[in-house]
Amino acid sequence: MREYDADERVRIAMEMFSYRVLKSVGAFLAALGGAHAVIFGGGIAENTGFARQRVCEGLRWCGLEMDEEQNQRLIDVEGRLSTARSPIQAYVIPVEETLQIAHECAEALAR
Repeated sequence: MREYDADERVRIAMEMFSYRVLKSVGAFLAALGGAHAVIFGGGIAENTGFARQRVCEGLRWCGLEMDEEQNQRLIDVEGRLSTARSPIQAYVIPVEETLQIAHECAEALAR
């Protein structure tokens, strides 16, 4: 059992998070007229296959084909989530948000 299955509030929060990410990605795809890849980075996207699965399922309309086994394996590591034949690729790329925040704070203080 996944941790978000045990508590209804957590499940609803994960569903809402995934839905909001899907809306944003869909809006960017429309504004850009398509894309070559979708990148998942940041805490939830790097570590939660559930959210990535929900988003990628919602992007099947544009050809994104998710590799479900890869989605389960890629937790906090870089790799491709989509199948090789998918017209739009999906990747997990871990990021260091706190390092970037610290860098920008140091620059702001130096000014």
